[in-house]
Amino acid sequence: MDRDLDHWFGDLDACPYLLWTRYCSLELYFFAGEILQEILIDTAKIRIENFGVYSTSLIDLLRSLYIMRLADKDLSWKMNWLALDKHLSPVNGAIVFDKSEYISRLLHKNGRARLRSTFDVALSKWDQRVTGDHRFFIRGHDFIETLRWTISSFRGVKELASCKAIERMLVLYSPQLPDLLELFS
Repeated sequence: MDRDLDHWFGDLDACPYLLWTRYCSLELYFFAGEILQEILIDTAKIRIENFGVYSTSLIDLLRSLYIMRLADKDLSWKMNWLALDKHLSPVNGAIVFDKSEYISRLLHKNGRARLRSTFDVALSKWDQRVTGDHRFFIRGHDFIETLRWTISSFRGVKELASCKAIERMLVLYSPQLPDLLELFS
C-alpha cells in the first residue's frame, strides 16, 4: 500500500497482510535519473539541453506540491486540487511553476482565500521538515502527471504524452529494480 502522506503524520499501521511501499508510492521506485532520461530523452524525444537542470526543477515542483498537500492534511481542509497545466511553463530546459498563483487559485476554489496566511504558516512548517530523499516527499500521481506535461510541453512524441503511456513504459523497468521486486516477493 502506498504511504502517500501518512508517514509524515506518525507511524504506519502494522498489519500482517499489508505491505507498505518504501517510498510515498509505487511510482517513486521508478524515479531514477537513468530511467527518466531514457523515457523522456531517448524514447519521448523531449528537447532540453541540460537534464540536471530539468531534474532539479522537477523535484522542486513535486516537493512544492507535496508540501501543499501536507499543509492541507495538517489543516484538515480536504481541498479539491487544480490541474497543473496552466501554472507550469517550460523555460530554458526547466519547469517553472507559478506557485503563488496556483496557491491563490487553489484557496479561492476551495473557499479558503481569506485564510492564505494560515496556509502559508502551514507551508512554512512543512517546508522546514521535508528533507532527504525526494522519493519520500513526492506524490506518485503528481509525478506521472508532470511527466505527461513534460513530454507535451517540451515538444516530445505526442503519442507518449499520456499518463497511461508513461505508466506502461515504467512497468518495463520493473525487472531492473531490486527494491520493487523485493516488495512483491
